[in-house]
Amino acid sequence: MEMLMEIFVITFCFFRYHHVNAVPCTHHYNCSEVCTPNENLVSKTQFESFLSTTFTGSRASYNTLVPPRADLSVVHVNMSFDLLQVIDFNEVAGTLEIVGFLTLLWNDELIDDSFDEVDHGSLTKFLIPETYVWKPPVSVFNSVKAIIPIADSTYHVRVQMGYTTCIKNDSNEGTITKTLIKEVPLVTWKPGINSKSACFIDVTHFPFDSQECVVRFISFGHPSTEVKFNALEPEVNLTDYQENMEWTLDSTAITVEEIDGSSFILVKLKFTRRPLYFVVNLVTPILILAVISTLVFLLPGNSGERIGYSVTAFLTFAVYLTMISDNLPKTSDPMSTLCYFLMCMVAISAGTAFVTIFTLRVFHKDEKKMVPNWLSNLIGCLNCRICSEDEFEDPEYPANFELQKRGKIDTRSIVTTDSDEEHNRKWGVDWKLVASTLDMLFFLVFIGLNAIVCVVFLVPLLEQMNT
Repeated sequence: MEMLMEIFVITFCFFRYHHVNAVPCTHHYNCSEVCTPNENLVSKTQFESFLSTTFTGSRASYNTLVPPRADLSVVHVNMSFDLLQVIDFNEVAGTLEIVGFLTLLWNDELIDDSFDEVDHGSLTKFLIPETYVWKPPVSVFNSVKAIIPIADSTYHVRVQMGYTTCIKNDSNEGTITKTLIKEVPLVTWKPGINSKSACFIDVTHFPFDSQECVVRFISFGHPSTEVKFNALEPEVNLTDYQENMEWTLDSTAITVEEIDGSSFILVKLKFTRRPLYFVVNLVTPILILAVISTLVFLLPGNSGERIGYSVTAFLTFAVYLTMISDNLPKTSDPMSTLCYFLMCMVAISAGTAFVTIFTLRVFHKDEKKMVPNWLSNLIGCLNCRICSEDEFEDPEYPANFELQKRGKIDTRSIVTTDSDEEHNRKWGVDWKLVASTLDMLFFLVFIGLNAIVCVVFLVPLLEQMNT
């Protein structure tokens, strides 16, 4: 008889362990004791009875105002975050609007106080409205709207009861004992959020900038001695994330922090701006306008269109800046390097118009007024006339020009002694040559200024993009 009993127990253990997902108990691993997680086998009547006894009935044992601890100890809430989309990233207002959902898990020791396997069946998991159970009042601490708990009466929570049936064979007495082991119920809550939180924006390197924003969650009203957050995952879940057209999400992190006795969980998001749109529609046209503005010095002085050309180029700058102003960050602290670049380019364009007026005034100067000696030497040097071996001879006033007077007075030579006039005749320098020389000189100067401004402002921005 004892032999038959042992064979029966061994056969039963083998069948339960290999075919019904039975698992050995933690304190024994032999066929004399096998533990099997209960399956969720419960009728509609049994489930309604459990809901009435625990949550909805007049004598329900569960109270949502009481933290889910038998001894009111700290409730550890594990949290993860799934990001779905970045709705808006406003640099001026310093706000980040995102859509996603949280996953919060905690153990509730009070849910199964009234559970009875006979009346309620093998109930292991169920879904109920969130209003039936205690929840941590999670809020976005750095919200720009209001610090209110995330909640919605349409949300549900999933409860896993965690019951395990253990079958133990007592070989001495020849009996089989069935024991129900109760584990602490696990509550899973996944509320969706549409959060608009504050974020410090540094637009110094716009449009090659990177930004880091932090969304802070807090269990408002509960110190860390009552509710404490733990990060379920080290990073944000991006499985269902939809890419933003303006920003690239580079990295994420979830960390826990305790400030002033309150437990915070921080969701860090690091973004990098996509710069191509701004380079094509903002930087490139400005560079083209700068080159066009400088070309005014290559127009002939007697063309009559130089003033109109330079003023039109300057007005084009002004009109274009008005058009693109909506795309520029409207912050003063810090101000974008690109804004300084645009201001310098406008100043250079205005300087081009002023210098054009000056050179035209020189070009149309009265020819009877001689070019000063120092300026004549300078212009002659710049035009390589002083360095030439042969002196320049003005066809109208040849060298050693002598005026012969015939009359009662003896013939004599009259030689011009004015030094400025002598230099002008000697090097062939007049006001038109001065103006054309200044045009070429200022053309090179303004080309150089444009290049210097680009190196000073744009090169650091490009280096920032590479880093």
